[in-house]
Amino acid sequence: MSDLKNKKIIINAPAKINLHLEIIGKREDGFHELAMVMQSINLSDQLEIEINNEGKLNLKTDSANLDNGDENLIIKAARLIKDYSGKKELGANIFLRKNIPIGAGLAGGSSDAAGTLIGLNELWNLNLNSKILHQLASKLGSDVPFCIKGGSQYCFGRGEILKKYNFTKPYGLLLIKNSNISISTAYVYKKYYEKYSRFIDLSNINIEQKRDTLKNLGFINKDIFQKKINIRNDLAEDSSI
Repeated sequence: MSDLKNKKIIINAPAKINLHLEIIGKREDGFHELAMVMQSINLSDQLEIEINNEGKLNLKTDSANLDNGDENLIIKAARLIKDYSGKKELGANIFLRKNIPIGAGLAGGSSDAAGTLIGLNELWNLNLNSKILHQLASKLGSDVPFCIKGGSQYCFGRGEILKKYNFTKPYGLLLIKNSNISISTAYVYKKYYEKYSRFIDLSNINIEQKRDTLKNLGFINKDIFQKKINIRNDLAEDSSI
């Protein structure tokens, strides 16, 4: 480990937005079956990661609203990849500069977890391939696999099934976030299911057909009648959720 004693790496962890979010139904594992188009944006947290020789995983942040303990996704990601490596001597000091608003649906925590996996894989010279990183990411949360790859992606399953989306038209986005409001993603899904559960029975739905419809038509294309296909976000059906 002597050659890594003072090694440090800086990772940018970009936020994402859901350009299309369709809830197909609730699965037996408790997650929701989704059909989405996700897009990375140029708003990022920053992770500064350096080796320590104590075998410990330490996290500090400039945000007073985050818990730096074992429940933080950064620590969970670091512990997961360390355990996978089987090298108990590995340690890291991580400092998080938080720029992505908390509770805004922008996957800040998921992106931080993905950045941790990517950064420690490089810092610790583990040489894990993208398939293994994807598998580890899937264990941390539904958005983490997307955050490993980023860019423009169709996301299916609970978010772990990815297919690259190639945009052919330029577009711009303006995000406005009320700094006084933060909403748990798990809470929003729970409230959605309570209100619309009678409409989302997976036993009567062809999931592959739903996925193919989104892939074949594209959310910015036109249908056979030259009508624009409306993008949607089922979690924004109405403000009462």
